[in-house]
Amino acid sequence: MGAQFDNDEFRQRRRTERNKKMKSEKRRQVFFRRILKAGFVLMTVLVLSAVGREVVIRYIAQEQETARKAGQEALTGGAGAGGESVEAADGSGAAGGNGENGTGGSQDGGSEGADADSSTAADDGTGAGGDAGTADGDENGTGADGKSGSGGGEGDEAGDGSGDSADGSKKIPGWNAHYQKTGSTKKLKDQITSGHAVFIDMDTGEVLAQKGAGKRIVPASMTKVLTVLVAVEQLESLEQLDDKFKITAEITDYCYLNGCSVAGFAINEKVTVRDMLYGTILPSGADAALGLAEYIAGSHEAFVDLMNKKLEELGLSETAHFTNCVGIYNEDHYCTVLDMAYIMQTALQNETVREVLSARIYTTSKTKQHPDGLEISNWFVRRIEDKDTGGAVSAAKTGYVEQSGNCAVSYGVDKNGRKALCVTTNAPGTWKCIYDHVYLYKKFSKR
Repeated sequence: MGAQFDNDEFRQRRRTERNKKMKSEKRRQVFFRRILKAGFVLMTVLVLSAVGREVVIRYIAQEQETARKAGQEALTGGAGAGGESVEAADGSGAAGGNGENGTGGSQDGGSEGADADSSTAADDGTGAGGDAGTADGDENGTGADGKSGSGGGEGDEAGDGSGDSADGSKKIPGWNAHYQKTGSTKKLKDQITSGHAVFIDMDTGEVLAQKGAGKRIVPASMTKVLTVLVAVEQLESLEQLDDKFKITAEITDYCYLNGCSVAGFAINEKVTVRDMLYGTILPSGADAALGLAEYIAGSHEAFVDLMNKKLEELGLSETAHFTNCVGIYNEDHYCTVLDMAYIMQTALQNETVREVLSARIYTTSKTKQHPDGLEISNWFVRRIEDKDTGGAVSAAKTGYVEQSGNCAVSYGVDKNGRKALCVTTNAPGTWKCIYDHVYLYKKFSKR
């Protein structure tokens, strides 16, 4: 019995020791697994810190491309797609932030749907409209220096000492010398939803209708009309339209950080100057606009200097000043709807710029990053072309930032051949903006 007991005790000790060893081994395994896991996490962090920026940017580009395609499908399907990127936006356009032409987040955001077809477009101007000569006080209190004040007026009946010129036109603060307000100029009120507007006979320079035309506005991506005009005028020859420019990470970073609409160009993608012109206007691409700026002037800042010199050349420097080529809000980035009309009129006189502003659809050159190119659209022109405007609207640029609301500058010809310019800002939605233009063209087309 004693021997048996000794054997059992021996076996028990062996089992105990074996269990201890197994537990110790398991603890070591757990420890090493945790070490490996921690090492993996650390390595992941290091890798992400090295390449994470590019990964994030590529992901954003893919999302923008998806949004752009979705927006185009919505357009071709007849949907009133809204929210650069406007314009685009202002989006236009293209995908992402400012979305001016209807795809994007901040420019030209928010579609109102096709139900607007039977609203403002049917308005013949009767009702709450007010006649020309009604006092046009500046309810926003924006003075000549852009700072908030109180009261104010455009001078038509404001008692500011403004008088009539020899031809009967009014000398009004905030109005440039290119357009004239006459006794027959219509004072707009509730006929349109936009806060500021001007409708001009381009051949005579007569303002046919206006709403706060002399007030300072935020032009948003309508700015890009001047961007392409300055870019084209700086080219030594049209052969440079086929020159190529490599899109940089700094450009895509700028667009992402500022929530801009984009054409959709990728980092290191080599695109032509022509592609950047169309990419700036049709989808309101900030990437394209910044590419033009760097190609033309070497830097964004130097290009903005050229833009302001052009404003001075056009006689607009007293009421207009730009701080960027994209249309991002800045308190020192401003003009009036009259200024924007004249910028558009000047741009249309350049054949190359006119072709860009009038294009409905454009496909960029084939590249390694985009083997089939990018198909981009001017959504404003495509949306308004089947509306009854009393003629045809053939060129336009939209815009949107929070401070500007939905805005657009357009050019059209009525059925009798009269050329007209229309600029509106502060509409509460993409389609509201479009139908304000429809109403104005229809109302003032020659019968």
